[in-house]
Amino acid sequence: MMKSLFCSSLIMGTVLFSYQAIAQTEETIMASELAFAKTAKREGIKIAFEKYMAPTGQIVVGNTITNALSYYERIPNDTTDLLWWRPVLAFVNRENDFGFATGPFRYFKNKNGAAVGSGYTFSIWEKNKDGLFKILFDGGVNVNHIPDSLINVSENIPVSEFNFGSESMLTEEGLPAADLFSEDRIHSHAIFLRPNRNGILNYQQAKAGPKLFKTVKQEGFDRTGKTYYRFGNLGKDRQSLQDGKYCGYFAQVWSLDNSGWMLLADVMQF
Repeated sequence: MMKSLFCSSLIMGTVLFSYQAIAQTEETIMASELAFAKTAKREGIKIAFEKYMAPTGQIVVGNTITNALSYYERIPNDTTDLLWWRPVLAFVNRENDFGFATGPFRYFKNKNGAAVGSGYTFSIWEKNKDGLFKILFDGGVNVNHIPDSLINVSENIPVSEFNFGSESMLTEEGLPAADLFSEDRIHSHAIFLRPNRNGILNYQQAKAGPKLFKTVKQEGFDRTGKTYYRFGNLGKDRQSLQDGKYCGYFAQVWSLDNSGWMLLADVMQF
């Protein structure tokens, strides 16, 4: 891992919409994300990921998408690094069993030193059969600098989540293409994350990025089949993808409503 709101720079890059305050229990995605972040700070990155990742949950290491539990099994317990992040925004479906979260992060190679990395997290959560939220995918985008003003403000603002989904649905249609989608299929509250951009973006701010090609590594639905997610790798061209020469990763979340499949989140790290 490298997900008037927070500060003036984030205001420019954030889609504004109504929020719903949530209780501080792990019965919600936002509360689970907060607990995940606190565990990483208090007990270490390894313990936090081992506690909150689903058995099939995937993370991004460099440009490689890999099983989180298998990866952290090989990491020693006594590392001195620190991953700090603060979830500020979550989306959750009507059934409150699937969604995603984002917020600013900083990475410290030595917990007593200066930050050597920063950006925005992105994690997809699903409630398991025991009623606990677990992470299906965890990634992020790198940003050169997260200002102290944003960190200080995000520590004090109420965290919020947005409920998506429609009660009345159209007949299910074919899944949207990963590479191309039309502007009329973007949810009005959709968020976009891009590297070295300031904050959470809207479609107009994000669409000017480079043309990259996608290969899907994993995909799935929530229990109702009304939310679809996919993630995978990015390549500069089709041949690069075939050769496994990846330049980054992507993740998308879509919601099925009265207009068909609508894009809720689009994340690209390259």
